[in-house]
Amino acid sequence: MHNRRYSISFLAIVFLCSVLIASEELSIFVCSPNSTELGENLQINITVVNNMDYQKNVTLRVNWVVPEELVEPKENLVIIKIPEGMRAFAPPYLEWNLTLLPLESKTVSYIVRPSMVGDHVLQRIDASSDGKLYSELPKYISVTCNSIQCFLSNPFAAPLFFGLMVFLSMILIGSLWYVMSIRKNGVRQSPKAKIKN
Repeated sequence: MHNRRYSISFLAIVFLCSVLIASEELSIFVCSPNSTELGENLQINITVVNNMDYQKNVTLRVNWVVPEELVEPKENLVIIKIPEGMRAFAPPYLEWNLTLLPLESKTVSYIVRPSMVGDHVLQRIDASSDGKLYSELPKYISVTCNSIQCFLSNPFAAPLFFGLMVFLSMILIGSLWYVMSIRKNGVRQSPKAKIKN
């Protein structure tokens, strides 16, 4: 009796899982490197799969894209303008409208150039079709740099570099002036040496 109850429960769980798996009409796959260098282009490929046996129209959206970091495609960037006087923020996003035949998959790509060292966040990706929303969770990509890149990416780098160049130039000019004056006037003696003589 107990064995039969367990087998019925097991079959119910298997049926539930198969229904849940079958109910996923769309699948989203995101392909990107795990790390990149600062200043390098980072390509993200998004594949949407229609798991059904009929055609589906899909709107694909990449949430919260930084316009300054986007390399391409700029024509897919959507920026919502907030009316004056309203206190609201609508982050820019990328959007594609796709038509997928039964069991068809399509891949779209976008390229960004991260502007900061650390974790670059690939924001949530949404695919909507027939009033249903399917999402892929955010992903993190490590952005690294070598010592020169890190120095140049610092906002204080330019003033520091300019100051250092001025300082070194002054030392060089002073040294050249001293050497030229010695050549012109001969070896200088210190005041103490003149008194002793």
